[in-house]
Amino acid sequence: MDAGITIPLHGAILRPWSRDDINELARVANDPAIAATLRDGFPSPYTTADARRFIELATGPEPGLFLAIEIDGKVAGGIGIH
Repeated sequence: MDAGITIPLHGAILRPWSRDDINELARVANDPAIAATLRDGFPSPYTTADARRFIELATGPEPGLFLAIEIDGKVAGGIGIH
């Protein structure tokens, strides 16, 4: 669900995901250290197809709130409530 929420933080911004984030999300999330700390369903390697599926979920009508964490104009991760 894209609630249009943008939350400024010290050194970061929480904002809705965008299809423009697909390549950057794939780059950032394709790190084995990230996959090792997340649930078993987190893909590794993390591809642009994985990023596309996630962003479609995050911007779709499903219940929940998924926000991108942006630092210095680039996606650094995400946070969600579902």
